[in-house]
Amino acid sequence: MMMRLSLDPKSGPIGVALGWLAVILGICMGVHGLWAWILKEGVVHAFVFSAFMSVTMGGVAVLAFSSKRISAFSMGQSFFLTLALWVVVSVLSALPIYFSPMNPAWVDALFESVSALTTTGLSLFSEKSYAETSLKFWVVFLQWLGGFGIVMTAVILLPVLRMGSGQLMSAESSDQSEKIAPRSATMATYVLLVYGVLTVCVGLSLKYCAGLPLWDSATYAIASVSTGGIAMSQYSALDLSVVTKSILSIGMLMGSITLILFVPFFRGQWRILVKDDQVVGMLKVLVITCIGVAFWHKSRPLIDSVFMSISAVSGTGFPAESIFNFGGLFWIVTLIGGCSGSASGGIKIFRLQIMYRMAKNHIYRMLNPSGFYPTVYNGQRLDNTQVNAVMAVVFFYLLGWILATTALTLCGHHLNDAFTLASSTLTNSGLPLGQWADHVNDFSSASKWVSMLTMLSGRFECVTLVGAFLALFRSK
Repeated sequence: MMMRLSLDPKSGPIGVALGWLAVILGICMGVHGLWAWILKEGVVHAFVFSAFMSVTMGGVAVLAFSSKRISAFSMGQSFFLTLALWVVVSVLSALPIYFSPMNPAWVDALFESVSALTTTGLSLFSEKSYAETSLKFWVVFLQWLGGFGIVMTAVILLPVLRMGSGQLMSAESSDQSEKIAPRSATMATYVLLVYGVLTVCVGLSLKYCAGLPLWDSATYAIASVSTGGIAMSQYSALDLSVVTKSILSIGMLMGSITLILFVPFFRGQWRILVKDDQVVGMLKVLVITCIGVAFWHKSRPLIDSVFMSISAVSGTGFPAESIFNFGGLFWIVTLIGGCSGSASGGIKIFRLQIMYRMAKNHIYRMLNPSGFYPTVYNGQRLDNTQVNAVMAVVFFYLLGWILATTALTLCGHHLNDAFTLASSTLTNSGLPLGQWADHVNDFSSASKWVSMLTMLSGRFECVTLVGAFLALFRSK
């Protein structure tokens, strides 16, 4: 059977979008290069050369495709653009690391970039390897950019899946979000504002309430709200004060809640968070996790149990040695993940809630065949297309987990390590749930490539990869 390239040949919108993205990213590199020059650090050339390459390639793409007629994205283009966006940003973001005095191999630089952008937080290098302040902040900035980009990817992609930004937000918070953000562009603006305000508020709280230095306040604020867990700080997470852990816990919790819900919340609708099915479900999972961890680690302060539980549920993955003694529960909660439309990873709790209600209704129908039991979420009835979309995402997510585990096993990892590494990368938690955590630097090139693909697949929720493939190559 012949295969053909089926993507719309009028790819102007994709080229222009990727081009402008590269230009903006190049400008960010230039700002970091200026910062490095002011600090007289040895990475000025790395940022300047990377910025030049990024701006040049982006400018060429914009000029080359701008003459084409810009039209709305088709379904295939939406999948392809999402995939291309993450790949292009990952490659370009790795350039400053690759050209830095660290002199890493290209696969190592790309691994660092992908890990930061997907907010996974795994690193092949110790913090001391990042000697320059500007390079440290570049990695921290990438996780913040990735946390926002994840939300925007959901806004672009979910309408294609029929549980879109409008439909899903309506299901999550009645019709308030439709009134607040009737268009995706408006929603993106609101989400960016909320995301930025939360980051600044957490940073100021860490600085003036917890007494952390400015650098540590900024990096820990970004690491918590983005749920990336990359702080580049001199202070270990578990060595922080009670006040600091409490503020970080709030930051991680806010980052794992549907960000658009904070718009009506800030406008005085205080009860909107506690009325949302998904937020309530996540809080229940969090309470159960905290009780389990506190019971298991009775000798530790309660704040440590709360801090580690939120770190796991949100997928932030701040390092903590007790995780090695309690990997089972953390493995489950990282798989569940946070809320949709947030910076956290995982399957997302609303899908599991819908599947549970579907199963419960199926039992009711068996007991009472003449009864009518619709699947209702946040007070709204879901149609079959929306329910099928939930099932499809969960299926591909679990299939991706199996494939990643198999691939890592073929790369030489023990089955248990391959299983937990696939979990850590696919859920984008970066939690060290196995013995592999002590040997990340020793990963083979094949393991690094598989891990990067798994991290990206986790951010795509696996469906984008399948959708982009089917859009590019379909059977005639």
